[in-house]
Amino acid sequence: MVLTFILVVILSGFIPTIPEMLIAFLIMLLSAFIFIAFGITLSTYFPNRDVAGVTSGTILFPIIFISGAFLSIYSMVSFIIPVAQINPVTICIESLKTILLRGGTLSDIYVNLILLGAIGLLLFSFAVYRMNKTINAIQK
Repeated sequence: MVLTFILVVILSGFIPTIPEMLIAFLIMLLSAFIFIAFGITLSTYFPNRDVAGVTSGTILFPIIFISGAFLSIYSMVSFIIPVAQINPVTICIESLKTILLRGGTLSDIYVNLILLGAIGLLLFSFAVYRMNKTINAIQK
């Protein structure tokens, strides 16, 4: 998080205020929550750590690549754009750009925060369901 703020200041010359930093922290917290829930869910489908690590890397690389972190999603192939727009990482990055680079406020990104919260809640609920199912199968 500190690195993100340092890069914002160095690359854009924009110094975020305390409320902007708190909102950015909330966005980063939600994105971490989503990744943890996604990782837990994936781990229940694989027999060991090695397979889970390779497979999750194979799945996460395209998710991050089409997120708009490296290049604009609108410069991508047209059929990828709708997928990129519903990508949780894209939502996080666009929210951070709005807050940290464009001087946006909470009212500018409240829809994104609601979407991130809903995605996180769904993924976490599914992760708990899968983990319970896996634990029950091991205990039998």
